Amino acid sequence: MGYFVVAPSTNWLLGYRTVFNLEDKGFDKHAFCLGYYNGSSEVGLKLENFQYVRGSLFQRFGERFAAAIKTDLYGGGETRKVDFGGQYMLDSGSLVKAKIKEDCSIGLVYQSKLSDNVEISYHVGFDSTSPINGNHKLGVAWILNS
Repeated sequence: MGYFVVAPSTNWLLGYRTVFNLEDKGFDKHAFCLGYYNGSSEVGLKLENFQYVRGSLFQRFGERFAAAIKTDLYGGGETRKVDFGGQYMLDSGSLVKAKIKEDCSIGLVYQSKLSDNVEISYHVGFDSTSPINGNHKLGVAWILNS
């Protein structure tokens, strides 16, 4: 999985994301993204696999709190998926994030800045309807800036 992001002008981002399936030796997902950011609000559109359009809104509330909503805008059949999320900045500058999806799955993230150019995120996800016996996901991601 990876992202490629460019900033063609102030406040605007263009991105491309892909997911590679090691078991099937092929790409499972392609996504083209467009985003606008003004310092406290973000608006994003993403075209996934040339079939689905997803939209997102992100809003900061002061320096420590933020909330987000993401939803399907086109494609995906009759049901619309909606995700809600929030984040809190700790005194150390690290972020604690949480997200809940329409299927009751919950994701938690701890993101920490190791240096000016390196960040690390730890991810945990589980099914809230069956937190012990349901599916669990664990992950680690590195963010490297040049």
